[in-house]
Amino acid sequence: WLLQYLCEKQKKYRKAKLVGFKWKPYAPIFSAPAALAGLKTIAELKEPMIKVVRLRRNLLDVQISRRKHSLHTTTAAHCMKGDSKCIQNSMFTGLDLYTGEMDRLYDRLEFLQAHEDKVDELPSHRH
Repeated sequence: WLLQYLCEKQKKYRKAKLVGFKWKPYAPIFSAPAALAGLKTIAELKEPMIKVVRLRRNLLDVQISRRKHSLHTTTAAHCMKGDSKCIQNSMFTGLDLYTGEMDRLYDRLEFLQAHEDKVDELPSHRH
């Protein structure tokens, strides 16, 4: 499915020098044979050669974002450009990271770091 998806992107954007997609590798990826096979295929493919560009977010930013979304389920995760009401509401959304949460924060950041390190070990990232 992965190669087919990338081929469809190339056909759609024929003049582009680079095509790709944003992928957030959640934990189930490690136990999904089809996903692992797709990544292995990409890693071994010679023609056309496919490169994976890996970006890692600041894990503290990830945790704060997740906390914000869990606290404020009525606030949109992201505002559309020009949606001043949404932007205004987002500006007043407090995080309220109290001391009890700070005690768990370090453990959560360690967990996220271990996950990111495991993603780096996937077949498509070994070159």
